[in-house]
Amino acid sequence: MEKCQTCFKIAEDTYVAPALLPLEDAVAGQIASLWQGAEAKAEVKLNYAFLHEGVLRALLCGIGSQAGVQAVYWRYGVCFYDQKAAGVVRIHSELPDPSGQGGGWISVETTGANAAALARSLVASIERINIGAKPEVVWRDEAPAGREVEPAEPFAALQPGPQPLALSEPRPVYVSYAWGGESERLVDALEGRLADRGYVLRRDKRELRPGHWISEFEREIARADRVIVVLSSKYLKSIYCMQELVHLHAQVLGDRARFHGKVIAIPLDEVNITDPCDRLDCTLYWQGEHERLEVQLAKVKMAQVGDQTRLRLWAMDDIQKKADTILGWIADVLMPRGAASLDAAIERLQS
Repeated sequence: MEKCQTCFKIAEDTYVAPALLPLEDAVAGQIASLWQGAEAKAEVKLNYAFLHEGVLRALLCGIGSQAGVQAVYWRYGVCFYDQKAAGVVRIHSELPDPSGQGGGWISVETTGANAAALARSLVASIERINIGAKPEVVWRDEAPAGREVEPAEPFAALQPGPQPLALSEPRPVYVSYAWGGESERLVDALEGRLADRGYVLRRDKRELRPGHWISEFEREIARADRVIVVLSSKYLKSIYCMQELVHLHAQVLGDRARFHGKVIAIPLDEVNITDPCDRLDCTLYWQGEHERLEVQLAKVKMAQVGDQTRLRLWAMDDIQKKADTILGWIADVLMPRGAASLDAAIERLQS
């Protein structure tokens, strides 16, 4: 499917199909957080006699294979920070009118001191997509001089990555936890202590607003540099919490060292994950939930099953396959319990 450019890989066992992406409105907040109200330093529009949807799929697959979870995607557009050019890219598009009269366009906006070179490189890559007639390229200002050295593959010169913080901006730390009880009290205490050290704690209870998708916060957690995970019995049986944990595992491509560099886990006293049998209790729980849903699905026609139910089934399958591995990695890191766990977490965060 990757070769056919119907999907692209953003993390281990995680693929995105451009045709199934949400509309721009659903990710407007994520785009705004990357664009930060900036004015485009370079802007160019590629006008097509007939813009084939395959061009847009190829564009998103080409950029997505480089950017992974570091970009925000929608149908059909993308926004990301390029570390090499030190600027943000925002790409919009419009398919031909449904009446069949042709047309369609792609717009590229870039920011930063190297905006022109970045836009020029993107246009060169888009023009190499050999589907239909070549577009007319119209620059907002005078076309920038020079020509980029084209890599072997389109978009290969891009270096998407995390956007650097402003000097005065508090360093964000995300926290994954199950609401209520001891977990909530621990996170409240942690938030105050981190604020004194120049960090800001991002938590779903505050970041989510009415109408936001839970999965949007899951993706934000996966993109974060450091994430604190508060493990409780409730956490291990929460589909949303466990999805966050699996997303973190996928984002580091299943690499144990990178996982430990990104994730700081605080197990509560009620959780025992040092014994393999206890870890497998979690696996067996999600195996049971997966089988229970499969039994129900077998009673109905596939046409009666909505997208969210299918996604839930796939998520449970992912969790049952990876829970023991992830919990085993967490168990290998010595962390004190109780109040001392906060000191240990903050020490690891600052190391």
